[in-house]
Amino acid sequence: MAEKKTFVGTAADLGAALRKARKAQNLRLQDLALASGVSPAWLSEVERGKATARIGQVFHLARILGLKIVIE
Repeated sequence: MAEKKTFVGTAADLGAALRKARKAQNLRLQDLALASGVSPAWLSEVERGKATARIGQVFHLARILGLKIVIE
């Protein structure tokens, strides 16, 4: 079965994908924040699409959640 691709064109798109993956894995925001070494407030801002989030930390979160960011 092919994986469903999600277009990520904005910070809000990426935040929504991270939130969806977190919830699919039954992780609370606080649990993922602790596992990834960021604050729950920062993670919440990322999930809400705040454009000023540091991109390196966003990629780190994606890796922890098993997400691949693909540009075609």
